[in-house]
Amino acid sequence: MLFRSANYTVEVSPGKTLTLDENVYGYDLLFEAMHLFSYVSWGRVPMQQDPQDAMTIADLLGRLQPDCFVELGTNTGGGAIFYAEVMQHYVPRPLVVTIDVHVPTQNWDRFASKACPHCIPVTCHPLWNTGLIQFVQGYSQEPRVVEEVEGHLKARQCRRTVVMHDSDHRRTTIE
Repeated sequence: MLFRSANYTVEVSPGKTLTLDENVYGYDLLFEAMHLFSYVSWGRVPMQQDPQDAMTIADLLGRLQPDCFVELGTNTGGGAIFYAEVMQHYVPRPLVVTIDVHVPTQNWDRFASKACPHCIPVTCHPLWNTGLIQFVQGYSQEPRVVEEVEGHLKARQCRRTVVMHDSDHRRTTIE
């Protein structure tokens, strides 16, 4: 049976019915417009991940049990901390390789410091400097970056690797 979410509706007020897709789209718009991602942290490090997405990824990691995880889009690094901690539940020394153009101490969201005043830079989190997380700075399609990531994966002799693309989603070219 094919699941078609457009067939599911919810009455939001008398006479006003929305499809599930319309509700999800509205939530996504709100999440972005209100910078709700900047209210999310893990281990006091800004995570900037929808909590439901994070739980879904954690569930996927638990099911697949990769020993290595490549994250395209570090941003502030909270996600890398989260994924490494999740993976430690089934493998003693996981590897998270996380890639971004900017250093993770540079948050692109100007509202972040107001939204998460208790947050600390990822470089202050104890897990960041254990070797379980490797940060690679650059564009994910650059040959140098690909080589560096491959080097980390080969050095750890990864059996199974999951790659998650959650970086800048705009289409641009690098020169």
